[in-house]
Amino acid sequence: MSQTFSSVPFKTFETCIRTVPIRLRDYNAADPHVFSRAVSRVRNDLVVYGAYAYKELPGPLHVNHHIWQYAGQITSGGHEQFVANCGWSRNRQDELDTALGAIGATAHQQLFREVAAYINSSDAILADVMARGGFDHPEHGCVDPWLINKDNAFRELIRDQDLMALLCAWLKQHPAIQPVHDLQWKFSMSDLIEDNPLREARLAKSGQANRSFLKELTDNAPMKMTRHEYAASIAKRHGIELPRLAQGIWKDVINGEECLVAHYVKGKEDFVAIYSRSAAGLYQLRKKLFGQGLTMGRKLGIARIEYKEV
Repeated sequence: MSQTFSSVPFKTFETCIRTVPIRLRDYNAADPHVFSRAVSRVRNDLVVYGAYAYKELPGPLHVNHHIWQYAGQITSGGHEQFVANCGWSRNRQDELDTALGAIGATAHQQLFREVAAYINSSDAILADVMARGGFDHPEHGCVDPWLINKDNAFRELIRDQDLMALLCAWLKQHPAIQPVHDLQWKFSMSDLIEDNPLREARLAKSGQANRSFLKELTDNAPMKMTRHEYAASIAKRHGIELPRLAQGIWKDVINGEECLVAHYVKGKEDFVAIYSRSAAGLYQLRKKLFGQGLTMGRKLGIARIEYKEV
């Protein structure tokens, strides 16, 4: 069985982005999956926040997307899962074939071509594969043994020649992929997002909100320590070792701000930690008169919550 593929050069247009920034730590990561995920995130952010069209993005972003998706799906669930989850349009097949060829993965490309020819040889085969999605099906039968053999052949191939390593080596040679200082990355991305002259019109037409990339990135920045670690650091000042697990956790509105509240019990003592976005406070509770429940007692301290640079 053979199949003819159309070469898809992933051409860029005069108005499209010529280069994209990648954090230096991701660019230099030892694990190629880290680098590939970073490139995928750039592609996603440019589409979601910048409202860029597919053809306006640099070709390497699409090459990365197709190969990252293909490798991940085959490794976790095989070709049936890939076809069912990612679709099987002729354009998708052509673009994946082109991407594999572009990075020099000729053996992987040949295997994919054999799989594509087999699946496309019969509408019934394609229908069964789409219905099963990598799992035995009561009406569409068991996972195709021929495809299982190809799944195993793919896994043997990546043991000998890591597909993701090939991809990342190719990406780093492409002038569209530019490493930037970690702290500069968010500003470079924000500039690209804001540079799209059609952004606001496209977002409005699709009914999407005009979201701020920088604000959402900052608002979702990870804390330098966990909430519990902030509360435990306050308790430690008083020689108290706070239990690792709270008896209860709930949300409350305090002084107009939504906070997270955690109740800790240590022996006969009760403590409550209150977390806002900017601070953690720890209080020792005391019993109400006649033992009717607990009320707020002395304040043990406040710690300013710090966030990692993004």
